[in-house]
Amino acid sequence: MLGTILISVFLAGIVALIIMKLWKDKKKGKASCCGGCAHCSMCGICRTAQTLSSLKVSDK
Repeated sequence: MLGTILISVFLAGIVALIIMKLWKDKKKGKASCCGGCAHCSMCGICRTAQTLSSLKVSDK
């Protein structure tokens, strides 16, 4: 029983560290994906209209 609790606390700690890292990266402006947005199907959701217009100009 104690082993299960310790493992659960350890895994919860790892998950918390991962979430904190993703949150800090987002605040710094780092993308969670590693590709360009020109051909991404989620581009309209994670980028602003201004960024999208600059991407369209740079793709030409």
